[in-house]
Amino acid sequence: MNRSCDTCMNIRPPKASHCSLCNHCVHGFDHHCTALNNCVGRRNVRSFVLFLIVSFLAGIFTFISCNLVVFLPRLNNKMSPYSNTVKLEMICTAVSYPFYALVIWLTITPTFRTMIRLILLLVGGLACIALSLAFARTPMAIISRLQLYSSITFCIVIFPMMKEYISLVSHHMT
Repeated sequence: MNRSCDTCMNIRPPKASHCSLCNHCVHGFDHHCTALNNCVGRRNVRSFVLFLIVSFLAGIFTFISCNLVVFLPRLNNKMSPYSNTVKLEMICTAVSYPFYALVIWLTITPTFRTMIRLILLLVGGLACIALSLAFARTPMAIISRLQLYSSITFCIVIFPMMKEYISLVSHHMT
């Protein structure tokens, strides 16, 4: 049974919903993606999954390439790669990445109350970034390390969503 949409004054087919952001009725409406500036519905959910996969792979590529920018000059430096300063820099930077990933994961999972999650994000994130930036000597190293943290955050946030949509598409449940 078709019904009319009160907002756009069109006949709305079954399983269609009205998107308040783009002001259209969308068949199999899931959500409005602000990154794509488009609604995700029945006909474009596979394209949305492809977008998530490509975005996740771009985040991984950014993480790897920024690690090369941060660590390769230290290893190829005229100083011995085994000097105490280089060792301390590499250890602090390498330890801060998994700790930061843990902080972000605990922040996005609803394990704690909102205020505790916010404090955890601020204190833990700033501690990790400060630990890593303490040894940055060039503007390129600073930018690369900040980009590393943004790529870690992006990958951790997008991975559960990507996994959920891949399972939906693989089960043909759009």
